[in-house]
Amino acid sequence: MAGKRGPDEGPGAFGRWLQKVEKGDLDTRLMGELRALVAAVEQNQRKGVLTLTLEVSPATRGKVRVAGIVGLKEPKPITEDTLFYVAAGCDLVTRDPAQLVAEELLGYEPADSAGERKD
Repeated sequence: MAGKRGPDEGPGAFGRWLQKVEKGDLDTRLMGELRALVAAVEQNQRKGVLTLTLEVSPATRGKVRVAGIVGLKEPKPITEDTLFYVAAGCDLVTRDPAQLVAEELLGYEPADSAGERKD
């Protein structure tokens, strides 16, 4: 019969079928992970990925087992780098140890050997 579709065909058929996998738990898990992904994308303004892998394995003759594996790759927050200078002893400092500062030029107590100012 051309034009007639059964309940397992046409638009929405996959969604109806998905609700049956793992007694609906897979569908519920997917929706929860999608919400978490959308929140992370909104917060970080970067893309993320939600994947569904359906693992189909043989059971008894005429039957198969279907397991859903949900993968979530949330976007990582954008972080800022901090520039450091390498001072004597491989210490990391925020001020260039080779650069004189006003206190040193005016005769005040100089910075320590790591390039940090003494207070």
